Amino acid sequence: MIKHLFCLLSIVSIVCFSESFAQTKHALIIGVGNYPNRTDGASWSNLSSKNDIDLVKTMLKNQKFDEKNIVEILDEKATATNVLKALDNLLAKLNAGDIVYIHYSGHGQQIADWDAKDYPNVKFITKDEGEDGLDEALALYNAPMEYFEGYKYDEHLIDDQLDYYVSAIETKLGKNGHIVIVLDSCHSGSGTRGSEPTKKRGSSTVCAPKNFRKTYNVEDNKGYKSGEGIKAIFMGCKDEQVNYEINVNGVGYGSLTYSLVSAITNLKGQSSYKNVFDLVYGKLLVNSEGKQNAEKDFDDANSLFFGGSTIPKSDFFDVLNAVSNFAEVNAGMIHGISVGDSLAFYSIDPNKEKTIVSRGVVAETSGAKCKVLLTSILPMKKKDDYALFKSKRIYEVLTGQQLKLALDLQNKDNIKIIKNALKEEKNILIVDSKKDAPNYYIKEDNENKVRIEIPFSGNPLKEMKPLSMNNTEDVDKLKEFLKQALRIDYFTNLELSDERIDVTVQLKQMSDSALQLKKKEIQNSPNYKNVANIRAFEIEVANNSSDLIYLHAVYIGNNKIIGEISISRDGKDKFVKLFPNTKKKASNFESIVTFCTPDVDCGVDRIYFFASLEKMDFEAVEKLGESLSTRGSEDAFIKLISDGAAGKNQSANTMSGVQLIKYEISNMPAN
Repeated sequence: MIKHLFCLLSIVSIVCFSESFAQTKHALIIGVGNYPNRTDGASWSNLSSKNDIDLVKTMLKNQKFDEKNIVEILDEKATATNVLKALDNLLAKLNAGDIVYIHYSGHGQQIADWDAKDYPNVKFITKDEGEDGLDEALALYNAPMEYFEGYKYDEHLIDDQLDYYVSAIETKLGKNGHIVIVLDSCHSGSGTRGSEPTKKRGSSTVCAPKNFRKTYNVEDNKGYKSGEGIKAIFMGCKDEQVNYEINVNGVGYGSLTYSLVSAITNLKGQSSYKNVFDLVYGKLLVNSEGKQNAEKDFDDANSLFFGGSTIPKSDFFDVLNAVSNFAEVNAGMIHGISVGDSLAFYSIDPNKEKTIVSRGVVAETSGAKCKVLLTSILPMKKKDDYALFKSKRIYEVLTGQQLKLALDLQNKDNIKIIKNALKEEKNILIVDSKKDAPNYYIKEDNENKVRIEIPFSGNPLKEMKPLSMNNTEDVDKLKEFLKQALRIDYFTNLELSDERIDVTVQLKQMSDSALQLKKKEIQNSPNYKNVANIRAFEIEVANNSSDLIYLHAVYIGNNKIIGEISISRDGKDKFVKLFPNTKKKASNFESIVTFCTPDVDCGVDRIYFFASLEKMDFEAVEKLGESLSTRGSEDAFIKLISDGAAGKNQSANTMSGVQLIKYEISNMPAN
């Protein structure tokens, strides 16, 4: 049976490609968000699973899944009887070469591992757990959180059962089949799905009688049985970690669901399972500040996602509806659409597709849709003519930064002083951490001094020392630290690209022999902490552009310390020149070394590469954690960051000629 069953991403997806058969795409989507109140066995808390389901369903339609082949089972309909029947129906209608996608979003937990003879009414279970004597199970609509006398385990979907169907479907699809599994839930108390301490996608409660005695099977199968096809399992976190929720414009999603759907939606071409996993891995790490590590189990990591039948991202979006001066478009936050962006509307007629027939500004945006206020009404003759148009973004707004701050304080004077100090800071919002996910906490020590802490890791922002709110100078320092955090976060969230620039960067872990030389070299470095705890990488770069490109690298520590890295071998400049259509191997560059110290959690370290048409001045960027001088406002890049951190929206066109390539390095084993 597979371990970490409920820290998987939110999909079970089975994909098959065959040249000799017509390919049909099938989907089964299961979501439980509104659980019933129980009189026995304890009730589950409600979840925002429907948001996940809506997002996944939109993604499937964009991937050309016919709506008639998408089966959705939600809330009270998601009983074990209905889910098992749906799996049987799915299995019966599959042919070799089909694509199948199965998604579960809801609670999960561990249950007693029973022998089939103990509960003959539950199909396909076996007593096989080796490590802990417990099975993992999906908590479907009628599943109790706690065992009660007479419960027959027929309302959970047990990993043994899912194992049976995955194997049967994989066999039905044949040797060219692809099976991808992702489930958005967790099975332990540490398996929360939400910013601490909000919603949990699971429970530490084991559903088992008090007199249940664990037995251990040394033959435990630690994964799904393999059939003929290619299997790819996406797991959102390790067993001991949490499954966090992401809050996007006030809407909650499973971070696993959101990350995967975003990755698939924005594919520019055919990508392998590894390509998609790398995108998901990075997003989960950043969202959780390094506390959520996705895991994978692939038969062939380089096999193409959906067997190569993915639909690449298009610059154009479908118009879903149009009424008077408003239009609804199938592009939202996962496509990078923000309120204030401008969209142009074109005819789908190839002879007229270059002529703009209307324009509009995005007034509202959700996960996968947006509402556009039109400057002129679409030329429609009848109600359904909106389908004759398509839309494209022509002006992008970079949204100003907001900082959500939770006061985890007991001292009432501290609370009063901090609230009063921040009342004029319009883009620093004090929130209730039980209702909204904060960017930072303010916490106090035994002496009632306060400091800003980063969620998940608990690291102090920029290693700041505790400050006394009885001291006016310290209150000013606290405000300045928060403004520093705004600038650094805005910088961290930047997405920059330019059609003229096509540069690829690869980081490769340094070989053992090269690492030993590097350790000797840095032992006398002023930054040296512990030579046993370094992470070293070599760089490979290709400039596929027709222009001379300058490459800069900036390091962002998990405690928000920021600085430019010298990647020039000769040391004269921090940047390197990349001549048109050339490649440079690691030997041409200085390698990158980061330290992992015992007193600072090695969560997410980020390295941002800026490929630009002109040399960039990063002196002011290094001072993002300090006050920005007026001279910085003369630089377009610094002005972009400064204005964005001040909460001002602006056009992405204010910064051109730069491509930003991001790397997240987290919890990789120290060399």
